[in-house]
Amino acid sequence: MMPKMIFFIRLKNGNLLVSEAEGDRLCLLTSKGKYIKNIGNTGRKLGQFVGPQYLAEDSTGNIYVSDYGNRRIDVFDPDGNAVFYFGGRDGNFPGMKGPTGIAVYNDIVYVCDDQAGCIYQFDKSGNYIDILVEPYTLKKPEALKIWNNRLILCDSNKILGIDTETGALLDYGNSGNGPSRLF
Repeated sequence: MMPKMIFFIRLKNGNLLVSEAEGDRLCLLTSKGKYIKNIGNTGRKLGQFVGPQYLAEDSTGNIYVSDYGNRRIDVFDPDGNAVFYFGGRDGNFPGMKGPTGIAVYNDIVYVCDDQAGCIYQFDKSGNYIDILVEPYTLKKPEALKIWNNRLILCDSNKILGIDTETGALLDYGNSGNGPSRLF
């Protein structure tokens, strides 16, 4: 039996935001863990989820959520109000197949796609910019974080560093037979 995964971030205001993938919602807590409110519910419309996972916050406090079941990124304002979503096929962007890890760095939104084995770049409005790591370069990318001006990524049993300018991959470690995880 696979363990239930819970993802969370500490927001700039000190509160905690928890992603409840099986409940198709987010839960906002105080810095001490006291319940404030739920955000979202099950569905495919704006403000709804089907398997929310990883979370990121931009410099203005907007919250980005990788919504695996809907194959998109949902965006909420600092108060938890749904603003928009992105990730569908558009122009020369093929559309997300399996959005997992997400990070915002220097006003660029980086999104892992575990089905395409790559990392996409978007602006904060959800406009596709480019591919940072080419398709099928990665095996099962997820858990994207910022550390020392680099992206840090879990890919199966590897922990990789990624240069945000070039997309170059740096091998930071290996977890052997077990999967690697970053929270």
